[in-house]
Amino acid sequence: MNRINRFLQELQRRNVIKGCISYLVISWVILQVVALLSDILDAPDWIGKTLFIVLLIFFPVWLLISWYYEFTSEGIKKTSEVPEEESETKITGKKLNILIISFLSLAVILLFVDRFRLQKQQQVEIEALAQSEVPENSIVVLPFTDLSPNKDQEYFADGLAEELLSSLTRLPELKVTSRTSAFSFKNKAIDIPTLAEQLGVNYIVEGSVRVADSIIRITIQLIDSREDQGIWSQTWNKKLENIFEVQNSITLAVVNNLKLQLNAPLLANKTKTDPRAYALYLEAKHWYQNPDLIAENFEKAKALVEQSLAIDKLYAPAWVLLAKIYDLQTSSRFIDFEEGYPKIKEAVNTALELDPENALVYTTLADLAWQYDWDFQKASQYNQKALMLEPNNDVVFDQAASLAIVLGDTDSAVAYNKRSAELDPVNIDNWYNLGNSYYYNQQYTLAIAAHQKALSIESEIYAAQYSIGLNYLMLGETKKAQEAIAKESDTLWQEHFNTLLLHQQGKKPQAQQALDAFIDQYKGYADYQIAQTYAYWGATDLAFEWLENAYESQDFGMVEMISEPLLKGLHQDLRWDAFLIKVGLKS
Repeated sequence: MNRINRFLQELQRRNVIKGCISYLVISWVILQVVALLSDILDAPDWIGKTLFIVLLIFFPVWLLISWYYEFTSEGIKKTSEVPEEESETKITGKKLNILIISFLSLAVILLFVDRFRLQKQQQVEIEALAQSEVPENSIVVLPFTDLSPNKDQEYFADGLAEELLSSLTRLPELKVTSRTSAFSFKNKAIDIPTLAEQLGVNYIVEGSVRVADSIIRITIQLIDSREDQGIWSQTWNKKLENIFEVQNSITLAVVNNLKLQLNAPLLANKTKTDPRAYALYLEAKHWYQNPDLIAENFEKAKALVEQSLAIDKLYAPAWVLLAKIYDLQTSSRFIDFEEGYPKIKEAVNTALELDPENALVYTTLADLAWQYDWDFQKASQYNQKALMLEPNNDVVFDQAASLAIVLGDTDSAVAYNKRSAELDPVNIDNWYNLGNSYYYNQQYTLAIAAHQKALSIESEIYAAQYSIGLNYLMLGETKKAQEAIAKESDTLWQEHFNTLLLHQQGKKPQAQQALDAFIDQYKGYADYQIAQTYAYWGATDLAFEWLENAYESQDFGMVEMISEPLLKGLHQDLRWDAFLIKVGLKS
């Protein structure tokens, strides 16, 4: 023991410890400076990596120099050759103290500079995504105007516009603005250049539909937004029974006027149906897409699509729509799982048999596989098929992002959601989901910016302020986190957030009291959130106990547990992998 004490005293006398600290601090500052300059000058990554390796190699060399040599006023001498009474190690030690304090101060300044730079860079990234360079071949199909005598064919006009949009999304070289953004301008007086700028497109398709006495009149105009003038227009007068022929003609005309290459059979082979069945199908879509999530709308949609299928049971899109209606009814708990699941499966499998090249069939199959069967590998295969069939469909990308989060591939989730936001820039869901992907990827500043972008489109979004507050909490900015959660209207998310915030503030008794109250009120409904809180607190045993409860109560939030930052503390526990295997998230 005495030998150890003497050795430690000798280390201190020779300033080895201070020399070690000074080397590490100076090295860190050098690396930070090089990283900042490399980013500004766009230097290759190998420079920083090489410097790190060199500094790491010379660290033991520096320790040996500190032990065997002494810095004196007469230069560097071997420690063994300097009499102890003539040693200047105390003076050197004071100089090292000043050096360490100086470089630590510089390190703090660099941290603030780097953080500010990163936040600015991430904010610019979101703004750039929202206002990215407009591709030459970019187009939006606006809702068609209903010019029918009784003004009762709005659903039909909307349906035709959407069908044209859907056909164009199959062209990989064409950027097509998705339905939500396109239809957000319905019945709004807005000039062409402004509309094009907001949607990021160069071309606009607008049209009108008039239905009377089984004759349909469709007028289409293609506009170059840069010149604010039409470059082509055409009118079709046909019997309703020829509607698919007209749709193909419109698509071909648009593509030809954009001078794009088209695989014509892709559209020519489009499934046809009885005009009456098709009209009922379009009306069913109208009710299904109604923004009000109420049981009556779903029942209307279901009744209409069933009438359509009674006329033509071989029309695959109607079966896809029926599957999606049952899916929403089940997920919204308007019907029980035991009733809804078999009906979803029957409808989507029928659609697959009828049309194995329909992208929405595969997104529905993927949804069924991972949300109901928890077969994530199969869901991934379905998503890849859908992406191949429709590379411009934001719904497909959004679903692929959700599944990537489930599988822990958060980089891909961000990439997919970025693509969704590009394709549908006025869709709040795309920006909100992008924010979630950034959160799971632990890019918290970008997550906040994406959620704020969604709120700039619509000021009231469910759980958006909770999400913003959570990201601020992960950044350690508790004041901003409190400001965000104060704006959250949902009580459950407010109360859950407080269990996290109070603990981070060091108010552990109040945090436990808040969690106890949360458990009393939401046990069996929010078991996953309770597990999140315990994991964040570091209470590993209780976290796993509540994860088991969440599994038993079939808490749907669990599907995102691999990517959830609040649960990162559980990953090193031996029970983690075992639990993932148990719930089907790992094989």
